[in-house]
Amino acid sequence: MEGYSDTNKKNIHSDKLIGGPLDLGYIFCSNHKPHALGHPELDVNLLAASTGKHFDPHALELLIYDPDRGVHRQVFFHPVEAEEYQVCCGRITLLDFNQKEVEAFTFGGQLVSENYPDFTFCQINSPAPIFHICGFGEDESVLASEYEAEIARLQAHFDTGAFDLDDYLAMVDPVSLFLGLTKDIIQLFDKIPPVNRNDHYWLFLHNLKSALHFVTPDGVLPPDILGADELIESVIEKLDHEDSHFKG
Repeated sequence: MEGYSDTNKKNIHSDKLIGGPLDLGYIFCSNHKPHALGHPELDVNLLAASTGKHFDPHALELLIYDPDRGVHRQVFFHPVEAEEYQVCCGRITLLDFNQKEVEAFTFGGQLVSENYPDFTFCQINSPAPIFHICGFGEDESVLASEYEAEIARLQAHFDTGAFDLDDYLAMVDPVSLFLGLTKDIIQLFDKIPPVNRNDHYWLFLHNLKSALHFVTPDGVLPPDILGADELIESVIEKLDHEDSHFKG
């Protein structure tokens, strides 16, 4: 089994180290796209010791894929072993020295890092939106919760055989996964009777369109997009074909 291949990997931004924009320990970078919800990048300084001045990241926890261990939840501390990591779909958790949390949700991407004597600079980037959970606005948190609920629905159906759902999702590129899950959520909301479509319903659809602006110019789901279930089925079919070819 292999993870997805990303041909648009980014180099680390050395101008975002301590003393610059990361004086607060972490930053959700702006997407620079009008009307778009989400962030293309999360930058974090993992500190060796607390400064006592702000949220001081001590640990970074997220789902990682590697060929030897597959998909697994990994916790990083200063210093971080120097390599590029494939980040998988799911929650990202930052912990400070007092066990306070900052959370995010990603559809997948890359993690790169640079070690310094007193801290490690970590950069998570993705071609799909990264949502800040429990940030100053609730919009991204609500979206993240709905995407997690959709993944839970898929989990109940596809967790069979040698791999679980996380293994399958790791083989789908982040943008396709984001669009596929969005399609499934839109279809689910279309089933809500018109009489039950209240202000929360319309606000959520507005925010969903804003999230789509992250990858589409008009905030509209492109035609012929595969739903997440179809994407997973195509992954399973590919694995079955490779397995039969190997056995043959």
